[in-house]
Amino acid sequence: MEIVKLIFFILLIIVTPLITIFIIRILLKASHALDQINTTLEDARPQVNMFLSNLNTTLDDVNDEMGRVIEITSEAQEVLARLESGMLSAEKAMQSPAARYGGVALGLLTTSLLFGSQARRARKMIKKSGKLKKKERK
Repeated sequence: MEIVKLIFFILLIIVTPLITIFIIRILLKASHALDQINTTLEDARPQVNMFLSNLNTTLDDVNDEMGRVIEITSEAQEVLARLESGMLSAEKAMQSPAARYGGVALGLLTTSLLFGSQARRARKMIKKSGKLKKKERK
């Protein structure tokens, strides 16, 4: 049993520095990688700051435009509300008995004027055709 302990102790003495060297090597590589990341971040910081500043300006412009869009839509809603109230008043006026009788009277007047003008044209054409026949007889 003493021999096994002695062999284990010797192995421990040999392996411990090897593990330590391996861990130190890994830590050095990690340190080098972290240095490269730090350098990259330092190089990118001004560009990121400029990008964020431009993004902020763009968002401010978008907010201004959205405010204008809100104004336009609210004005359009007001116009539509006024138009709707006007249409309702016109509809009420059209439903009144006086408007109905007025519409019928206007329709009759328009029809009589239309037929009157057509009748005058027809009379003129008849007179002209009668004159033409008299001239042909002579």
